[in-house]
Parts: sequence; C-alpha cells; structure tokens
Amino acid sequence: MTEKTFIWKCRDLCTLYENAVMSEDAKKQFYKTTPLIITFGSAVLSEFDINSFIELGQRIMRFKMNALTEREKFKLLSLLDKALQWCCVKYNISTWPLALAADIPNSIIKTGFIENKSENPNGVTLEKNSIVEVTCENTYENQCNAKRIFIDDSYIVADILPNTEITINFGDIKMKCIENINEKNIRCKVTSEGQLIDQSFFCVRGVIHRKPCLNDTDLEIIKFAKKLKFDIITLNLVRNASTVKQVRKLTAKQKPLLISAICEQEGLDNIDSIIKFGKPLYLSGDILQNTLDTGEMTSMDINNITNAILHKSGFVLRSFKNPDTLTVALRTLHDICSVVEPLSRINDNFMSICQQHKQPVTAALAATQGAILLAKLTHSLVIVVPTVSGRTVKQLTSISVDKIIIAITSSPMVAKQLQLYKGVLAILYDTDPEMPSVDIEKAIEMGMNVARLKTSHFTMHDKAKMLNNIEKASSFLAKKHGLLQFPCATCIELKTCVVQTGLLEEELAELWIEENSEVFLTNRITHYDKCNESQIFVDDPFLVSDVKIGMEINISQEEIIMVCVSKGEHSVKCTVTKGGYLRNMAYVCMRGAVRKRPYLSKKDAQLIKFAIEYQADMIIINYPRHAATINKIKKYLGTKVRRPILIAGISTQEGLMNIDDFVKEADGILLSREFLAYEVETALYNRMGAIQKLIAGKCRQAGKPFYVSGGIFEEALTSGIITTRDISDVTNAILEGASGVCLSETPNSYNLCETINMLNELCASVEPLCMDKTDFCDLVSQIKMPVNAAEACAISCATVANQTNARLIIVPTVSGRTAYLLNWMRPNSTVIAVSTKMTTIKLLKTFRSVVPLYYKGGSKKTWFQTVQARIVFALEYAVEQHWILYGDHYITLEKMTEGSSFCDTVRVWNVTLSKKNSIECPESYHDFNINTYKKKKHKPRSERKKVKVTEVKKTEEDSEVKSEKMETTEDQEKGESEEVKTEAKDEEGEDKEKQDGDKSETVKGDKSEINNNEGDQ
Repeated sequence: MTEKTFIWKCRDLCTLYENAVMSEDAKKQFYKTTPLIITFGSAVLSEFDINSFIELGQRIMRFKMNALTEREKFKLLSLLDKALQWCCVKYNISTWPLALAADIPNSIIKTGFIENKSENPNGVTLEKNSIVEVTCENTYENQCNAKRIFIDDSYIVADILPNTEITINFGDIKMKCIENINEKNIRCKVTSEGQLIDQSFFCVRGVIHRKPCLNDTDLEIIKFAKKLKFDIITLNLVRNASTVKQVRKLTAKQKPLLISAICEQEGLDNIDSIIKFGKPLYLSGDILQNTLDTGEMTSMDINNITNAILHKSGFVLRSFKNPDTLTVALRTLHDICSVVEPLSRINDNFMSICQQHKQPVTAALAATQGAILLAKLTHSLVIVVPTVSGRTVKQLTSISVDKIIIAITSSPMVAKQLQLYKGVLAILYDTDPEMPSVDIEKAIEMGMNVARLKTSHFTMHDKAKMLNNIEKASSFLAKKHGLLQFPCATCIELKTCVVQTGLLEEELAELWIEENSEVFLTNRITHYDKCNESQIFVDDPFLVSDVKIGMEINISQEEIIMVCVSKGEHSVKCTVTKGGYLRNMAYVCMRGAVRKRPYLSKKDAQLIKFAIEYQADMIIINYPRHAATINKIKKYLGTKVRRPILIAGISTQEGLMNIDDFVKEADGILLSREFLAYEVETALYNRMGAIQKLIAGKCRQAGKPFYVSGGIFEEALTSGIITTRDISDVTNAILEGASGVCLSETPNSYNLCETINMLNELCASVEPLCMDKTDFCDLVSQIKMPVNAAEACAISCATVANQTNARLIIVPTVSGRTAYLLNWMRPNSTVIAVSTKMTTIKLLKTFRSVVPLYYKGGSKKTWFQTVQARIVFALEYAVEQHWILYGDHYITLEKMTEGSSFCDTVRVWNVTLSKKNSIECPESYHDFNINTYKKKKHKPRSERKKVKVTEVKKTEEDSEVKSEKMETTEDQEKGESEEVKTEAKDEEGEDKEKQDGDKSETVKGDKSEINNNEGDQ
C-alpha cells in the first residue's frame, strides 16, 4: 500500500467515525486550526511562491537570521509585502495579518565552514569508523574537513568525556569521544557516517552547556527584529527562565511573543519555570522532513503528525530548498489535519481543566469559562471575541481548542501574534483613534456641543479620521431623531508654547519620583523616550533660558513639584519638593517664567492649514502672550475662506496682563486653569476665583463668549464619583457668566456620558438664576452709545423678550451674526436660530443658549412666506420638544423686506400649535377620489321608483320572496333618498361657491364698471 492510498483509507475510516460521534454542525466546511511555522533560510523564492504559501493557509514565517545576509532579509520582506498586497486585492480585504518570527541561535553549537568549498560543494563525507578531531580553536573555523571539525563553543570541549555520544546535523552523523587531548581538542570515532556541511548543528549528549547566553550575534538579531517590528522571537537552547526574562527586557517596547525551544537536558529540567512565559506547544524536528527534501511522504510522518494533532500542538517546519516540495508539504499537512482534527475534539477535558484553577477565579476567567461552556452546550463551532490585547483569546485557547476562535482586534501586532495559537483566526480591522463612533454618538446625544482634539494625542491622519467619525455620528443621530442634521462643532488646539515631558523608558505607565531627590530636566531629543527617576525630557528648546534658579516647576498640575538649583548647557538641575507619579507626555508649568519661544511654530501653521482644509469650527490658541499672535493667525487665514472662531487660552501671567487686548481681538476667551494656576506668581495663585470673575465680566461687557477649562468634574471623569466641590465650581462659573466649560480627556466613555448628563441637570437648575432684570439693565447701561441699527434691534428684542417673559426667540439667520448679538445681551429666553448653511449651524453650536436648526425647505412665492416658513419650522420643533406650550408668548427677530441688510423687525406672537397624536388613515382612504364621485351621473328619482315598483310586482307569486324584496326595496329607497339629499346639498354648495366666485370677480372689477352698473340701475 502506498502512502497516498494509506491517507485515503485513513480519511474514509475517520469520516465514518466522525459521522457517528460528531454533531451535524461539525460536518460543515473544514477549517484547519493547527498552527504551522515555516522557516525561511537560503532557498531562492519568488513572489509567486510566497503567494501560494499564503493561500495555502500559512500565517507565521520564521527567518533563519544567521543564514541570510541583511540584503537578503530586506529583499524577502519586500516580497512578503508585495504578496500580502496581492492577496488583499484578490480577496477584496483591507489587511492580511502575517506574523514574522526571528530565530535567535542563542547557545546553539555549530560547526565551521568546509575547506575548499569549490571542490566539495555538497560537503564532506565522514566515513564510518574514521577518526575525527574536534577543536574549538578559531584558526580552523574555515578549514573543516574529514579529519578535523571546528565548533564555536570553547567551553564544552573540556567537559566532553570519553564514550560521550556526539551527533551532527540532527543525527545525520554520529560519533563517540575516544580521547580528550586538551581543553580545546578531543578525538572522536564516527559510528554512523553522513555528510558534513557548513554550519551544521553539533549536539553532545548528557553534557551541561556553559556557553554564555545571548552573544553579540544574538543581540544584533534582536536589534534587527526590534527595528523591523517582528511579532515573534524564537529562542533556541533555552536552559532557564533568566534568558527569556533578559530578551523580554530588551524588547519591552515592541513586546513580541517569545518561543522557548527546549533542546537539551537543563532546559527540560527547568521546564516548569520556562513554561510560565509561553503556553502554546510546538513540535519541530523531523516534521515532514522527507517531504521537504524529496517531495514524498512516509508513513512515519503521518504517525508523527497525527499524534501531535491529537495532543493539540503546532508544528515548526525546518528550512527548505525547493518551494515546490514545501507546497506539497503544506497540502499534505492540510489533508492530515482535515482527518485528524475532528477526532481530537472528542476527548474533551474541559471540566477537568476548569477544576485545576484555584477557586475563586477572576471575573475574566469565569466569563471565559462560561463562554466555552455555552459554545459546547449550543454546539457552536465558532467563538467571536473582540479583543484589544489578545489576553481573552489566550485564555480561551488555554482552556479549550476545539472551537474556531475569531479574534477581532485593531492592533496589527496583536492580530499577528494571535496566529501563534491553535484555532485562532485573527481579523484586523481599521479602527478610529481614541473614541469609537458609538461613544461619540452618546456624547453628542447627551449634549456635547464641541469636540476638542488635543494636539499631543493625535497625528494629522488620526485627526482626519476622528473628524470623519464625528460626521458619521452626527448623520446617524440626525436619522435617529428625524432631523435634517444633528451637528457637532469641531475644535483644533494649537500647542504654541505648551511644554510637555517625553516618554518613560521601558514603556512604563507611570514612574514614582521620590521627594528630596535630584532630577535633571533636559531638552536633548535623544532622551525623548528615556525618562526615568533621575532624568526627564522636556520639549522646550529654550528651557535653560526660560528657567531661573529658584523657580518652581510643576508637572501634571502639582503632581510633582521641584525647584531649580542649577543650570547647565542643555539641562537644569532640580530638587523635588513634592513627590508623585510621572506619566507620559505630562504638562510642565514654570511659575513666573517669561517664554522666549516664537508665537507660532511650523507645527502650528500645519494645524491651522489642517483646520481650514477640514473646515474646523474653532481654533484654541494656548499660551498666547500678546494680541499679535491672534492678528498673525488672522492674517494667515485671510478672507478667502470662512474663518473659524479663534479662542485665546489665557495660560500665563503675561497673557493675563494683556487680557484687554485679547478680548478685543479674539472671538472668545478660554481660561485655562490647568496652566494659569501654576504659571502665575504665588501671590496670584490664591486669587484664581477673582481672576475668573474679572475675565468673565470683561467678556460679558464686550459680548464675547467665555469658557472655563481645568478641573471641571475632574474626579467624575476619572472615577465616576461626583463631588460637591465639582458642583460648586461649575455653579459659580455659570453664575459668573461662563458661556461653556471644557472637559478634560478621559479614556472612560461611560464616565464622560454620566458627567455630561450631570452638567445638563446642573445647568437646567442654575441658568434661570444667572440673569435677572437688574443684571440686564446694568448690561444695557454699560453699552457705549450710539450703537448701530443691528445691535439696537438685538437689544430691543432681548428687552421685549424679558418684559413679556417669552420662553422663545426665533431668528432666521444667514451668517449667525444676529444670534451672536442676542447672545451678547444674555436674554432669559432660548434662542432658536434657523439657517440654511451648515457652516453657520456648527458655528452657532459654540454660543450659549442658542439652538441652531438646519432648514432645507425651498423658497416660497414671496419673501414673507419664505421667512414665515422658517419660523413655523422652528416653532413646530420647539412644540414637539415641549419647550413651549399652546398660548405661550414667543418673539421673532427677522428682516422686514428682502432688501434689509440686518434683522430689523421684532414681533410678539402667541403659540397656536400644540403637539397632537397623529391619526393614520386606512389604505383604502387614499384610493377614494371625491372628484370622480361628484361627477358620477345618477338616474332621476321618478325613474328609479318605477323600476322598483315593477320589480315588486313581478315577485308577487312567491310570498316569501316578495316580502324579502319589499324590505330590500325600502332599505334601498332610504339609502337612495339620503344620497339624493347629499347630492342636492353638494350641488347647492357648488352653486354657492360659483355665486361667491362671481361676486368676488365683480368686486375685483374696475371702479368705472361698478359706477356704470350703478348708473344703469
């Protein structure tokens, strides 16, 4: 029986067995769950070969790093990229995760190079019973022959004793030590002849290795793998867990998966400590080796693979020379897996594995066990797991591997690493940065008006994706609530002079800085990702000149406080007066510092250009020192495009001193309390409340919006706990006249939505108290006279609204200027601004007490009808939202004529609408045509009576039939008489309408005709 016949016999027998014991769901299309690693060495490959490997199910490719030059490595990686792109195009997908593994020799012992390679291209034959000398002297590295073999381990030769068995190249050659000449040379006798080639593996039975782990070559390979972001690193000849820990420390930033290869006795003895660092089991050695060499399969290969699959392990294929034989090996393995894998699901040890965990287990592990149990009870074949780090998927595979696990992740590294686990199909999807669409929809629906994008948190590409995400969320909410648009304004933040720290070394999340310790702040870019307890990077090129000796420096809003004691060329030495946790990209504030950095950097100019390109509605300028910064930005924006709102963030003492200029030039003011409190002098630190009230008064007098940021519900955003301190802080800000508040970033979307909901409730209770008639009169009296006509109309509208206690002001607007003027007067009424421009709608989202509505109706016959249609549209929306009730007063501020350049008419109206339940008519109602019914001709009444009398006379013979027809005739007569009456009424109504029409035509005639008629009469 040939091998191929044997496979088909096995398949037939196993299929019968499978049909008997497996469920119906298991008979569906087969998917190979056994993972396989292919080793790439010196074989010559083409792009077509790699395409075929990938299509055959290859998901992990290992590079034999010491067998390839750097040029060959880059060439192979380029072929892989092209092959993956081809597969993506062919199968119409965006990504194809393929894991890359780097092979590190570690302490493996290898022979040298064959002497006279041109004469012996296939190597040297070591005949049986021949005597061979083994040496570790470096002079013989390139002179290996049939009499002398060089090995690259100078420690093991002295430990080899006589009668010790030695194997070369995985057992191709076997020798026995017969004499130990000295510490560097031994003499051996060949017991099994074979072919010696370059860099053959040299193994010694029963001798403990003393060769140091991770030599210079290994470190270079690790560096190369880090540079190219390899997903997996294979460590050969691991003897203890310390080697794995060392490699993990070297690759802490990239965090690749580490596979420990157990190759000798010491590693086997320490298997318990090593296995903690990696759970998947892989077998390597003679796995389909004959198939890789000759393209033919043996029964021993089938037995080995079958046993390995039944034990639920993966495979590692050694390097190959011919791509065609590898293709045959992959297809053979797929055939064997299709037969054996269904049988491996029968012996289920799920409950025994669950019982091995110590009780009580964690919530995550309990949920994992519950998911697997549910899949088993429902006979599900697939478990879908959305994951971020892949930890949940790893727990699933450690408990049960008889299900196909579809892992959905947004991390390419995680998707590639999960290919290592049995039964896992990793799907990589392109997610948006930070906040997903669902969370954005919740925040907008809760009441978020402006989405602020932090400069330090996004790249340009991420900002574009986030803006697109916001637009999608707005469109979804518009459909959900039955509106034309559900807009949300967007805001771009300029960094200008904001100073931040770098990244912590070894990818730490936080680092404790001890009190009274000495720390160097440096601006050397080489230390950007090497922040530690003694040295912190600060991205301020003018650090040394900005900082003065004795100056207080705050990190993360007084989380860490230090004082400068000395200065160097590129660093300043500080003493920590208050210890705390240092985190990545923390803000740095210098109390009383005068910044020397330019007003705007190149990055700020790029952000402004980005804001124009993507039509951002607001730009926040942090750390402005003079009004010249605002003017420079205005000049850069020009007048050709719609300019976004420019908000000046008061962050420094110098900017606070120039507050009047900023109020005059900027479109709004943002009090950045997270910066200003730690930038001003100590004397002003305790007067932040007075500073906030001062700036609020100046903005209210000038009619500019005023926003507050820093510490707004900070604890609620981080922990979800709302404190009375936060409530008092926001209440005071609203009462002082703040137009809005800016919340800090938070990774918890649930806390964000709860905070916004709390803000809504707080504003609903506090806003009615913030403006009374006295405050309004004071505000009007402070206006410098005379004002222009548009401002006068806005003042009169606000006055009328307050005097009539109107709950609503409706303003049709084009540019939003009228709503801006009303916002200046702070009326107690809600302002609904109706506009046909989406840019104006988003702009109005930044104003206090203004509700913008997007109107998409067409123009009417007259100007007055067009304006009234927009007002009715806004009124219907307000009634539907229960903002105004039947009989309430509302005010309109509109243009009197089409030629007016501003809204010059104030009207007082009463609501005549009410929210009523809708009435549905049956479908047949719409089929009824009253015009056809009216035009229907009927017979005269006298003729219909004659017909009825005749019918009655004809049926006198049958008394029963006679009585029934007589009754029917009477009913018909009654119905017909009613129809006739209705028709008569309709005819009379038509006659009256004609008479009224004639009268109206007569009235509309010329006066001369009327006089003539009167004279004739």
